[in-house]
Amino acid sequence: MKKSYIDKIKPWQLSVIVTIIGLILSVSTGLILEGKIIKRHIYMPIVCAMPVAYIFYGRIWKYKNLLKSANYELEIAHKHLQNEKEKSEQLLLNILPYPIAEKLKSTSGTIAQELSNVTILFADIVGFTSLASKISAKDLVELLNEIFTCFDRLTGQYDVEKIKTIGDAYFVAGGIPTSSENDAKNIADMALAMKQEMQSMITCSKYSLKIRIGIHKGTVVAGVIGEKKFTYDVWGDTVNTASRMESHGIPDRIHVSEQVYEALNNMYIFQERGFIEIKGKGKMKTFFLEGKKE
Repeated sequence: MKKSYIDKIKPWQLSVIVTIIGLILSVSTGLILEGKIIKRHIYMPIVCAMPVAYIFYGRIWKYKNLLKSANYELEIAHKHLQNEKEKSEQLLLNILPYPIAEKLKSTSGTIAQELSNVTILFADIVGFTSLASKISAKDLVELLNEIFTCFDRLTGQYDVEKIKTIGDAYFVAGGIPTSSENDAKNIADMALAMKQEMQSMITCSKYSLKIRIGIHKGTVVAGVIGEKKFTYDVWGDTVNTASRMESHGIPDRIHVSEQVYEALNNMYIFQERGFIEIKGKGKMKTFFLEGKKE
């Protein structure tokens, strides 16, 4: 805030000003009244004005500056608190979807949802486990971080929700925590982009790795669990089946269930794989997602 002229005057300066004014008034009055009264009017302001002005204005000036200093400190503290709050909220959004984070801030109860038509994607890096025994821990973590950071960017690009990583597996969902008509399409687009990005990275890398992707859609239960290091997770047969699509798939292919094929076959190109035995599910008709139709 810009200081006014009076704020810039120090106590001793005001005392001098008051004294000078007093002298001028005294002399003027004395000249009019004439005689010995002049001396009285000259010395009285000098004796009284300076200490009075110094004491009273000095106190005001002192407390005014203390108040300004306190306000400044309060403003700095407020800005620091606001910055910390923004950091905390950003960290929360890195863990939870925005609607869930907002709900968590306003409620202390259990947060759980049953959601239908959710599309689940699992991606696994083929050969990563064997690679872990051949390279240093630092190189291994840097490689995995490079791959997953790329995938993280794709989740924002295709408006899908990263649920978590499990070792070298990447778990993504479309239609969580709110659904839209493009959920399955967004997941399919991300799967194709993940495959492309992985191929590009491996071309420029000295490591020979491939990605295996599985997709399924259906009903899930989603919610927040834990108090320390809490997490937003998804459960249900749909999740298990999507995981089976990945584990029973083929490297560098996108293996999908019949439900995904039926939802997207008018927009995407599929290759039928036929009926295969899926662990815990029996025989299932599955497909490979090849690309988008022109």
